Amino acid sequence: MKTLEYQSLLKYLAQTAVLLTEMPIDELLLGIEKAEAVGPMLDPSLYREKSAAMAQDKKLLQAAKSLMVIGKELRKEKEIEKGEDT
Repeated sequence: MKTLEYQSLLKYLAQTAVLLTEMPIDELLLGIEKAEAVGPMLDPSLYREKSAAMAQDKKLLQAAKSLMVIGKELRKEKEIEKGEDT
């Protein structure tokens, strides 16, 4: 991989991480956790039907949350840099 490609990909990932900071990932994870807790009692058939998809959604959201944490750090660094320039 060429240096320019590498830098472009990292920049794209950094921008994605920052964008994730604006999404309600924690709320979505909480919703899944609530559904996991009460779903089997409220509607066992529906829970069984949807549990595999919900587990996949949860994995995706957990991965997004990890990237979001980095996005918050990047955003904070940019704010510090802007503060130093003024």
